[in-house]
Amino acid sequence: MVKRRHMLVVGAARRSPTGHGRPKKFGVDLGEHLLVIRQPIVGMDCGYRADGFAQPAVDAGKPLEYDPAKDIQTYAGAGNLNPNEPPKRVCPSLLGGNNYWPSSFSARTKLLYIPSVSNCSTITIDREKHNQERGWNGGQAQTSERWESDLIATDPTTGEVKKTVHLRYSNFSGTLATAGGLVFIALLDGTVAAYDDTTLAELWKINVGSGLSAPPMTFEVNGRQYVAIASGPSRVARVRLVNTPELKDMRHATVLYVFGL
Repeated sequence: MVKRRHMLVVGAARRSPTGHGRPKKFGVDLGEHLLVIRQPIVGMDCGYRADGFAQPAVDAGKPLEYDPAKDIQTYAGAGNLNPNEPPKRVCPSLLGGNNYWPSSFSARTKLLYIPSVSNCSTITIDREKHNQERGWNGGQAQTSERWESDLIATDPTTGEVKKTVHLRYSNFSGTLATAGGLVFIALLDGTVAAYDDTTLAELWKINVGSGLSAPPMTFEVNGRQYVAIASGPSRVARVRLVNTPELKDMRHATVLYVFGL
């Protein structure tokens, strides 16, 4: 058990602060504006605007090469624009570096802790799939790489990455930062772990024997703080086990685990 005194973190982001490899709108009011971070936090194949962090969000996240006069943009980086071209590797993957799994902000360190999918994918175009019957899907994304992840600590006011830890398994659960100096994560191999919020050194972990995709949460009872998480991967998370041979035969269970701090 980690021997630290903890308090509940007060406050939350208005919406998921990250996606497609760069932080999105973060719930901090600056007069009439929102704090907008445009600097990518994972490796990307195209550049995004990184100027004017306190400007209105109307043009937030537009690529540097964006041209409103063009019907087809050319900033797609390594992605195919022509279906006759050979498939190309695109980073981050179709899931976008970080997606709906939540990041967390620490009022103690003033850092944002982002769970990021680290692998890339191969994008192919199939114009015959772009119709109502086939779901308006213009192609497909595939990868032969392992689905792994990164825990990224970044300054939300500048976009500067302070620390990064690479993890051997995917994090589809998110992160939870406490005021006592810990960052909790959960991985698809069943690991629940706590990291130091400054150094990102691993301080504690346990494997519950079943993949996880629910976010960790925290609460207080009679002056003691607890961290709870439900095991069992979602359908989206379970699909990512295909390239992780040692986890392909893992049996999953839905169990609520509660840990005292």
